[in-house]
Amino acid sequence: MRNIGILFDINEGWIGGSYYLRNLVAALGMLPAEEQPVATLISARPDSVRFMQETGYPHLRWLDAGAFNAAPGRFPLDALFPWAPPSEAARTVSWIPDFQELHLPYYCSPDEIANRRRHYRQRFATAGLVVSSEAVRRDVEQFFPGECRNVAVVHFATFDHFDRSRQASVRAAYGLTGPYVMCANQVWVHKNHILILKALAILKARGLTPTVCFTGNESDYRVKGFSTYLRDKAAEWGIADTVRFLGFIPRDDQLNLMAGAQYVVQPSLFEGWSTVVEDAKAMGQFVVASDLDVHKEQLTGNCRFFARHDPDALAAIMADLAQSPQTPGPQGDYNEARRSFGRDFLAAITAFLPPDRAAERSGPDMMTSAEFEAQTRQSIDSLASDPQH
Repeated sequence: MRNIGILFDINEGWIGGSYYLRNLVAALGMLPAEEQPVATLISARPDSVRFMQETGYPHLRWLDAGAFNAAPGRFPLDALFPWAPPSEAARTVSWIPDFQELHLPYYCSPDEIANRRRHYRQRFATAGLVVSSEAVRRDVEQFFPGECRNVAVVHFATFDHFDRSRQASVRAAYGLTGPYVMCANQVWVHKNHILILKALAILKARGLTPTVCFTGNESDYRVKGFSTYLRDKAAEWGIADTVRFLGFIPRDDQLNLMAGAQYVVQPSLFEGWSTVVEDAKAMGQFVVASDLDVHKEQLTGNCRFFARHDPDALAAIMADLAQSPQTPGPQGDYNEARRSFGRDFLAAITAFLPPDRAAERSGPDMMTSAEFEAQTRQSIDSLASDPQH
């Protein structure tokens, strides 16, 4: 059984990255038992480990990040993901979610872009690179031609289940008593919320007043006060009564609101592979999405697209759906997307780090596999015995 070290601590500032790794662990649990690897979390925080334990993955272990960082070469891990110290590049498979700042450089400082390019090149120097879409793979070739030879596309899927019986009470708790449209993006400038507000202003002039509910983190480090700016624009354009900014809410609440919406609108100016779109697909919800290549790669039905800078185009679709509500079409087996996530990830690990590569690592300071198993199993078992840990 292969042992994959996953470097992970919850990042509240980018919760999408945290859910990506949790969904990955859940995907491994859908593989046949004989194919499931050990997933050793390299983490400094017990709450991060508990967050992963919610997947129910049976082969989860825990290695303290401090111990790993002090001597990473001691531990008999077959692979590391999604990044690791430069000294461990040979057994690391990296992940890059997207190259947003290279497509939208005006939202980032030159120093930030330079720092990200440096980090990318460090990841190119590892055994291989996982990306979430063909669109991102093309970006590797476009922006860094010839610099990364080993790239694998692994489409991720979502796993969060929710209690649909709460839907009516959740809607009532947030004051959503009538029909509404849902936008579940973080309230960050590149997510393009302003286009929805412009579309709502256009619709109001035509006598249409659909309600749109926004959820997500409202702190954008690039544009201070951005959520306040959006609220001010809504008031200026006379649509404040048709928008609801709910902020960062519990995940179960968010999913219930998405499921109860007339449809989900995803206006983003850039995505690597949209978690919002995957959530909507998993629940069979209709999606109105901006015309990004990655959205078209993700969505093959139950959707309509609009030009991402054209509020009239979005307004026209919203007007159509207000008059003729869209009913979901036939759904594929979303569990197959989940299985493919785990299967394709392991295929990438095997392609970049064949099993026989593990035998190359040896030395007097390296733990035996049995010692390592005992230590990491004991660490994760301690969470159950000590609730305060």
